[in-house]
Amino acid sequence: CCNPVPGDEIIGYITRGRGVSVHRADCINVSNNRGEEERLIEVKWYTASNVAYKADITVMANDRTQLLMEVTNTIGESKIPLKAMNARTTRDQIALIGLTLEITDTEQLEKIIRKLRKVDGVFEVTRSKQ
Repeated sequence: CCNPVPGDEIIGYITRGRGVSVHRADCINVSNNRGEEERLIEVKWYTASNVAYKADITVMANDRTQLLMEVTNTIGESKIPLKAMNARTTRDQIALIGLTLEITDTEQLEKIIRKLRKVDGVFEVTRSKQ
């Protein structure tokens, strides 16, 4: 649900019938299960090379011509695989762009977030909590 990536603080949750699910420590679904602390376990990252993880981010910008192209070009120039995108514009002409990126760690994620914030008109880039 929260797509943790290496560098994130993580926690394991023993599910009913599906094994252990791994969440970011700040995941809303983990905090909603307080009172079931016996189902929370310590987990660690498996450190192997060439492992990629999906991370969801949201870009908010003032809508304009070629905004979507510039956002996708920024991602492409960074050589980060774009796995999914959902874009819409509000009545107030605010573009909301949901992106799913395939990244290797939080450092790479933070770097692309910084680059996206430099795109003209972008005023907020956040990582999905859920």
